Amino acid sequence: MTASMKPEARERLENMVPVRRMADPTEIAHTVRFILENEYVNGRVIEVDGGLVI
Repeated sequence: MTASMKPEARERLENMVPVRRMADPTEIAHTVRFILENEYVNGRVIEVDGGLVI
């Protein structure tokens, strides 16, 4: 998604995120795995955004 972004635009986006970086694909995969393996979690939105929405 961000590969085609201009470097300046990507930097602005990264600076908006409290952890100052984009998510690693494995971080997203860990979250997806947690949701799929845990049948007790349902009807929720889990924000994987580096603290952008608090």
